[in-house]
Amino acid sequence: MNAVLRSLRQAALAASFILLPAAALAQLPASSPTRPAAPDRITPPIPLGNTRLVLAAPFPDTIYAVNVRVDVEANGKADLNTLELSGSAGEYNRKAITEWLKATAFRPGKRNGIPERATFRMSAEALKQADVPDSTATSPR
Repeated sequence: MNAVLRSLRQAALAASFILLPAAALAQLPASSPTRPAAPDRITPPIPLGNTRLVLAAPFPDTIYAVNVRVDVEANGKADLNTLELSGSAGEYNRKAITEWLKATAFRPGKRNGIPERATFRMSAEALKQADVPDSTATSPR
């Protein structure tokens, strides 16, 4: 009796190795892709050229933060209507940042290699050094 059960068990095991993959393939619709689609890849805009941005700090010996966010068109120009400044010296440097954005060309953001409107983000710090007294001056005696 054990020999009969053992041979039935082996036959069931062999049938499962044959039938399960066939049943799994039958479940897939004919139009399903063989692999999932790649997600959209977006690269941010990058400033081009040698235009320098000079930031100012209102008070000496204090580090101020400036955060810039602006949309850049597919043609590489910043849309100043979308300019957002934050940080402790953001509004203090609005004029300098606006002039820098007007003078700077950007490599536009790209989605899957195609240029499109995208957001440029930048963070910077500004520090104004205090006037250092002249070391050649004599001290009072």
